[in-house]
Amino acid sequence: MANSFDDTVSIIDTVNQNVSGEPIRVGHQPSGLAVDGGYDDGDVVYVTNYQDRSLSVIDIATRTETDKPITVGTFPIGAAVLDGGDKIYVVNSGSDDVSILRVE
Repeated sequence: MANSFDDTVSIIDTVNQNVSGEPIRVGHQPSGLAVDGGYDDGDVVYVTNYQDRSLSVIDIATRTETDKPITVGTFPIGAAVLDGGDKIYVVNSGSDDVSILRVE
């Protein structure tokens, strides 16, 4: 869950219906999330950071940002993981375009 007002993301335990662990710090004003995988090693959550014009990558197993945020278009508001997890599509509301990122 994106916590836009404090620049964090919370992981929700859907079985117990509560927040799992401490919030994870990401870029400024997170707005959209896309999950690639589940809770196994190597699975990640992509977070669009509206004000930073960036995409954060969170490792689910370690609950940490994997690297510096990736620069995308203006005011990203959402993301989707497609093509079997090989590409991330980021919708940029301010620049009226889509950033397509290849996952390696």
